[in-house]
Amino acid sequence: MLRFLPLLLPLLLGGCVSLVANRIADFPAPQPGEDEMRLVEIAQLESQRFCAPNRCLSYLRTRAGFPGAKQLKVKVHAADETTDYLTLKWDREPNAKGTVVLLHGYQMYKEAMVLNAAYWRFLGYQVLVPDLGGHGQSDGPFSFGVKDARLLSQWLDAQQELERPLYLFGNSMGAVAALHLASVREDVAGLIFQAPMLDLETGVRAYQQSFASAPMRLIDDEDLKEGVGLALQNLGLSPSQLSFRQLMGESSLPALILASDQDPFAPFGALQPLQDDRVEVVNLPGQDHLQMGLIGPGQHGPISRWMARQQPGLMVPKLVGSPEQATP
Repeated sequence: MLRFLPLLLPLLLGGCVSLVANRIADFPAPQPGEDEMRLVEIAQLESQRFCAPNRCLSYLRTRAGFPGAKQLKVKVHAADETTDYLTLKWDREPNAKGTVVLLHGYQMYKEAMVLNAAYWRFLGYQVLVPDLGGHGQSDGPFSFGVKDARLLSQWLDAQQELERPLYLFGNSMGAVAALHLASVREDVAGLIFQAPMLDLETGVRAYQQSFASAPMRLIDDEDLKEGVGLALQNLGLSPSQLSFRQLMGESSLPALILASDQDPFAPFGALQPLQDDRVEVVNLPGQDHLQMGLIGPGQHGPISRWMARQQPGLMVPKLVGSPEQATP
């Protein structure tokens, strides 16, 4: 048996590399559950479909004729207990103008963004929420949103009475999709990023540490790195196309980055150097990547202040309750 070890070892290592690459790029399109579909109805969103010559995408948009609400209350159910997470109230009529396009994260779908969409709708904005390529009910190919930019731009052009200014809101992988979409349009007014994935290798390492099964945790750093490279090669992508920091360096748009010192996918310390006159980076201490995916009291303050700077005179709703008591 020992004499076969030199032959067996490369096969095992190669298998690890392929396993990593396959786990990254080859997965069934995730679909929403019944609870998420009910939230779509509660939020008064409607599902529609847009098709270009070779691809179609599914999306949610504000239902026509939907009146603005006076109160938004988000409850979180965990450990057999339901708690109030976010409550906002209007004392007057909102005066926000424009549209927010919400772009979801890796292996997610548009319905996972419904609560965030409800937040933006409550502020007074129109909302559009697509399934990215290879996710939900949109056609492939899967490309981390990189190759979706042209299709998404055509989709936006086809929207009747698209209200401007236009803002892009990207969660995790959706931040990369947002930057690629912004690069092919001239009407994007600003970018809001919620826990943006730094790059693919950082994301895969964070997943291995936080969520991976026992066998995946045993894969060493070199195999992990090679697996990431193989996945990108198979998808026809380069590391730079998924590098949030590099893409931000190529953008001239105003941006708000929401990050956390406890999120290994989007660590505040790695994003803080992007802070300048154009870019604001905000730390939300103690929140992990999943907690960062839902707009709560901690995110409402930075978002509303940043939007008020983009739109002078913008009115914002009143936050009810203590932010310190709310944890998703």
